[in-house]
Amino acid sequence: MTIMFKGANAPLPGGPFRITVVREDRPGAPLVAAVAVLVDAVGRVRGEGDVVRGDRPSHPSGAVRYLGGAAEGGRLVQRLEVDEEAVEPAVQRVLIAVLASGGTFVAVAGLSVEVAGGEGPLVVRYEVTDAGGETALVLGECYRRNGAWRFRAVGQGYRAGPAALAADHGIPLEALPAAPVPGPAMTEVHKEAAPPAGVLPVGSPAAVGGGSVAARGAQLNAQAASLAASLGQILGSGAGPEQGAVPVPDGELFHEVHGEGEQVLSFGRPAPEGPLIIEMSVAGGGPFGVATLDRDDAQDQVLFDTTAPVREARALAVRGKRALLLRVVAAGAWTLRVLSLGAARRLEGTVSGAGPDVLLHEGPAADLTLRHHGPRSARFEAATAQLDRVEPDRRKPLADDDGRAEATHQVTAGPLLVLVSAQAGWSAELTPAPGHHRTPQEAERALTRSLATGVHEGRGTLELTVVNPEPGRPAVVEFERTRVPKRHSWFWIWRLDEKGEVEQLSIYSTTRDARGQMLAFAKGEPEVRVRVQGSGDWRLRVRPIDTVEALGRRAKGRGQAVLRYAGPPALIRATCEGSDEAFSYVHTVQPDGTSDRVGRFGTLAPMTGPLAVGPEGWCHVVVKLDHAASWKLEVLPLGEVRELKRKLSGQGWELVEMTGSAAQVEVRVDPGAESDAIVLATMDAYLRPERQLCGEPGVHLVPPGLIGVRTAEKWSLKVRR
Repeated sequence: MTIMFKGANAPLPGGPFRITVVREDRPGAPLVAAVAVLVDAVGRVRGEGDVVRGDRPSHPSGAVRYLGGAAEGGRLVQRLEVDEEAVEPAVQRVLIAVLASGGTFVAVAGLSVEVAGGEGPLVVRYEVTDAGGETALVLGECYRRNGAWRFRAVGQGYRAGPAALAADHGIPLEALPAAPVPGPAMTEVHKEAAPPAGVLPVGSPAAVGGGSVAARGAQLNAQAASLAASLGQILGSGAGPEQGAVPVPDGELFHEVHGEGEQVLSFGRPAPEGPLIIEMSVAGGGPFGVATLDRDDAQDQVLFDTTAPVREARALAVRGKRALLLRVVAAGAWTLRVLSLGAARRLEGTVSGAGPDVLLHEGPAADLTLRHHGPRSARFEAATAQLDRVEPDRRKPLADDDGRAEATHQVTAGPLLVLVSAQAGWSAELTPAPGHHRTPQEAERALTRSLATGVHEGRGTLELTVVNPEPGRPAVVEFERTRVPKRHSWFWIWRLDEKGEVEQLSIYSTTRDARGQMLAFAKGEPEVRVRVQGSGDWRLRVRPIDTVEALGRRAKGRGQAVLRYAGPPALIRATCEGSDEAFSYVHTVQPDGTSDRVGRFGTLAPMTGPLAVGPEGWCHVVVKLDHAASWKLEVLPLGEVRELKRKLSGQGWELVEMTGSAAQVEVRVDPGAESDAIVLATMDAYLRPERQLCGEPGVHLVPPGLIGVRTAEKWSLKVRR
C-alpha cells in the first residue's frame, strides 16, 4: 500500500474501486457525510444526479454507489464503489468529498481515505493532517489519464462550507446533504488482515515495536509504559526549548521502545510505509547515535550522531516499503519513539531547540533566520525537503558552511519540512518574504488548483495546452522523464506561439534521468501551448511560483532550474561543468515578466553578471542547461565589481564600473574568436540594461558608472584619457 501526501497521485489497478472514508470514533466529534461527485473535463457536474450520497446511493449510470457506513474497532467508516468500466465518457473525474455537521474538520481525528482495487488489498491511503476550520473537504479523486485510472490526494478544504464546494463544481446546493445521513446498511465490509502476533494496535499507550532483534544478537529490552509516563521521562524537569526539551505536537505514535546501551531494533506494523519521525531521548543526556540498516544489516542512513550531551533529538527516517531497522548506540538508558510526520513541530514565528529536530513550515514563502547559539566548533546544519521528496539526495542544504552564528535563507511556500542537525542550542524565525505576501490558506488553494489542473503525462512527441492555475501570476512547469528506451535519450520542450509555430526552446536534455523546471506564464498568461519531443514516457506538473527553491548566498544543481531571489541588486557568479554552450545560460525574470540575461556559461571559467532586482525587491533566476551538466550560483555584493581605471580584460559576460569621468574606451575582442560581436550598455539602479553604447569593437564614449559587457569571447577595455 502507498501512503500518499497531498498532491501525490498513483495508478489504480483494475476495478471496481472500493473507496473507504475513515475517521476515529470519538464522542462529541462532528458528524461527517461522504459523497461522490462526478465531474466533466472542466470540473463541473452535469446535474443534481452527479452527486451520490447516503440517501441517494446510486448514480443513474450505476457507475458509482454509496455502500453505507459502519463502526469498526474504534473507527467510523463510509464506503463507496466506482465501476470504472461503467463511467460515462463525459465524466473525467470522480471526487470523494466529506461534509461536517456540528463542528469543523479540525475536531475530526484520523480523517483519511483509502482505495482498493476490486476485492484486492488497499493500494493507496491519504491522511488529512492539516485540517482547520473547514466544513467541506475534497479528500481525493479518481481520474482518467491516457486510458487508465489514477488516484490523486487532493485535501482541498472549504471554510465557507458546502456552498463553496458547490460553487467550485457547479453543484446545485440542494444536491448536497444538509446534514450527514446514515444511508443503507453496509452489506459488504472490506477489512484489513489482523496485525501480526506481538504487535499492539496503533494508538495503544503500550504500543511496542513488534519486531525482533537483528542478527547481531542484541536483545530487545522493551518495557510497556503509558504515554504520560514516557513523556515524563522524555521531558524530565520540564525545561523549555532553550534547555533542550522538544514539545511533542499532535501526531500518531506507532512504536515506543525503552532500552539501554547498544541495540538493533526491527519494526513492522502498524507503522505505515513512507517517511517517519524517529524521536530519541537519553536519560541525563549524553552522546548517542541512531542509524537505519539495510536488509544485510549494513548501515544505510545516519539519523543522529551526537558527541555532545544532547538530551533528545528528532530525525526523518526514509525507508520506502522496507521494514524499519534501526541500530541504537548510547551509553545509558534511552527511549525511542516512531511517529508519523504529523508529529513534526510547527514552524510558526520563532521556535528553538538544542539538538536535531524536524520542523514543518505550512505557510507562504518566507525568510527563515537560523541562529546557532553554540560554539563555532559545534555542528549546525539545516536542510529543507518537500513532503514528496524527502530522500537525503533531494533535500536542499540551508545552513552555511562558514560557521556563521546567524544566517537568513528564503524558503518556499509550505508544506515544507525543515530538518535541523545540531549539537547545541539554536533558534529559527520566520518572516514574510518580499513579493510573496500570501496567507497559508491562499498558498494552499494555489497549490491545490495546480494539482487539480496541471498534471500531464505522455509518451514521445505530443502537443498540449498547459493551464495556469493562477492567471495573472507566473507558474513553474516541472518535467520528469519516467521511462526512457535504452537507445534514445533526447528530450525537448518547445513553447509555441498563437499560430502553433515554435516560439522558443524551453527545455533541452540528452540524459536519461532528466528532470527540472521551466518558468511558464511569465506574464501571467492563462495558458500556453507547448510541444514535447522526446523518447520514452514523461510527466509535466504545474506548480505555483512560490513553491520554487530560494537563492540565498549560493546554490547548486544540475540541468534546468528556477530559483527565487529576494534582496538588493547584486552580482551573480555562475560556474558550469560539462555544458554544451549552445544551450546554457542564466537570466533573471522580473515580476512584470521582463527578462534579462545574466550571461552565457563557459566551461573554462566562471561567469559573473548582474543580478537585476526591480522595485518589488525580488526576481526569479532561471538556469537553462542540459541535464548532463551541473552548475553553481553564488550571490556577491556589488562592492566586488571590477573597476575600469585604465585597462581591464576578461571573458564572457561581466559587469564593470567605469571610474572617474566619461572617456573614450578602446573595445577589443580576441582576434582568434569565432565572433567579434560585443555589446556595452549602461545599467540602471536595478542593474537592468538602460542604454546601449556599442555593438562592435572600436573606440566608444563610455560614461562613469556600472557598465554591462556582453560577449561570449575574450575581450579587453582600454581607457584613452
